[in-house]
Amino acid sequence: MQQPDRRWTVSCGACAIVVGTFADGRFVHDADCTHPLAIGRGTMRCCRCAGPLTVTEETAESDAVAEPDEPLSIRHLATAQAALRTREARQRG
Repeated sequence: MQQPDRRWTVSCGACAIVVGTFADGRFVHDADCTHPLAIGRGTMRCCRCAGPLTVTEETAESDAVAEPDEPLSIRHLATAQAALRTREARQRG
């Protein structure tokens, strides 16, 4: 059974701009942004202020964004994706 597509909006925790989206296992930088993403402390940072990135999952029913109790970091999202791939591989195997 295939999981429904999950998408996340990636925004800056410091200046609150939307930096891009995370879908289908990859990050897509906002096409309207002319600044390159910054890398700091081994993770992606905001392209405007180099602040930490947070992610919020988009709901499938509407274009509204589900607000978690505490914003996830981009590092947490990458770890969660790796764990999901491992579980799916075990189920297929």
